[in-house]
Amino acid sequence: MTVSDKKVFERILAMAACIPVEPRSKTAKEILGTLVAEYGGHFNVSLRTIERDLQTYSTILGLLSTEGRPSKWYFASDSKFRYLNKLPIEQALSLSLVEQHLTNYLPHSIFEGLAPVFKQANDTLLSADNLNAWKHKVASIPDGFVVQPDEIDEVVLSVLHDALLTNKVVKIKYDDQDKFHPIKPLGLIVRGKKLVLACRYYDYKDVRTILVHRIKVIETTNEHFDNDFNLAAFIKSDEAFVLISDTPLSLTMHVTGHVKKLLSEQQLLPNQEITDIDGSWASVEVIIGHTLELENWILSHSDQIKVIEPLHFREKINKRLSAALSHYAK
Repeated sequence: MTVSDKKVFERILAMAACIPVEPRSKTAKEILGTLVAEYGGHFNVSLRTIERDLQTYSTILGLLSTEGRPSKWYFASDSKFRYLNKLPIEQALSLSLVEQHLTNYLPHSIFEGLAPVFKQANDTLLSADNLNAWKHKVASIPDGFVVQPDEIDEVVLSVLHDALLTNKVVKIKYDDQDKFHPIKPLGLIVRGKKLVLACRYYDYKDVRTILVHRIKVIETTNEHFDNDFNLAAFIKSDEAFVLISDTPLSLTMHVTGHVKKLLSEQQLLPNQEITDIDGSWASVEVIIGHTLELENWILSHSDQIKVIEPLHFREKINKRLSAALSHYAK
């Protein structure tokens, strides 16, 4: 590539970075103005040159223009080159918040893979007037007390990703076990701060969920398997959680305080019904899967929840509360 060709190529990339994604757009004059503002005299070109570049390279870059004069140029929202441009301010602001939020939830090895996206957002904020201090003006904190995410072996995660995409059997040593077990990886689920793998052991048909950070050793194989697993349906069935019973609960509970306000604003499930009792308490009825997560959530708000029905579930909560109280008995 000659020096002249290199200069043209550099200018085209810089020009593309000035062109927004729809619904925004810029005229050739505005694009030239942005080039001058950001690069000074580095690109010593005329408005006519910019107009000619736009016409010449629009098809290659996937650029579109408006009717009339002056034409306004933009990337289509589905253009494969749309990321050549700088992020719009609102997207950069949103990604800044997302970065803070995901720090609290995603395993470090997954979070690191998003670093280039977050860097682009931060660079946009740093270069924008009045937005340099944005990260010091907003914050994201987890809902309640949350422990740090689990560290996941990057080799384990890389082999799992490949096995998931190619429907390949892998052998793993799980937790403190010394024996290798062949498994068929079916899907990955981010559940709170845990990365969960849905899989089948050996040739069993039942689907199990295991924690990825507890996979200590993994080996790939050349064996492939047929996969008709539907991850969305699996999650919807509550099986992605720690299912205690296959029979859903027809749950009735009385709630007060924060829980009453919470369930008045947000539903546990779409079939939930809430009825006021006396101004302080409300009755909540919902058909819901009997999971360990549900039990733990009720126990975490035990001073504001009374389980009424079903009786076997009420007794289960009562026993767990009694066991907890016994730890504090003198």
